[in-house]
Amino acid sequence: LSDTAALKQLDHEDTYVRLWTVRLLGDRNKVSAPIQEKLIALAARESYAEVRSQLACSARRLPADVCLAIVRNLVNHSEDMSDLHIPLLLWWAMESKAGDNRPDVVRFFQEAAVWDLPLVETHLLGKIIRRYALAGTRQDLQTCAQLLMLAPKKKHQQTLIAGFEKAYAGRSLA
Repeated sequence: LSDTAALKQLDHEDTYVRLWTVRLLGDRNKVSAPIQEKLIALAARESYAEVRSQLACSARRLPADVCLAIVRNLVNHSEDMSDLHIPLLLWWAMESKAGDNRPDVVRFFQEAAVWDLPLVETHLLGKIIRRYALAGTRQDLQTCAQLLMLAPKKKHQQTLIAGFEKAYAGRSLA
């Protein structure tokens, strides 16, 4: 699949042509700059859940900056709140970058507007802080503190604290 063909197929009218193009591009584990831009743009405008689902799956395989840009555009699709798979696929993509690309993940949350998106509020905030709290290293706990400081509203801090508490539920302090 050449980049020229892929760029054309990402605009194809058939949902499944777009879906399979995204899948094949994701299988490469890296894509060119024009393909990156096209995938990020597609994530913002794609109207079919099947293609958004594949974008979330394939994003996980791409470098952190591309992955998180795709996730950033996908979380705008509030219509996916009740989807059985997409919220977890978005989490799966983000979590794949949480260790080695921690600064990129923290940067994702620096935009105040992202915190109020329903998919972020409901499916990502509690999970991301729980992930870092469960890892429990000094660096992970510092990331928890960074996220708490970035939280633009009290309700976001409460969501983060609830996620943090879940990480420690049932543990003894001895």
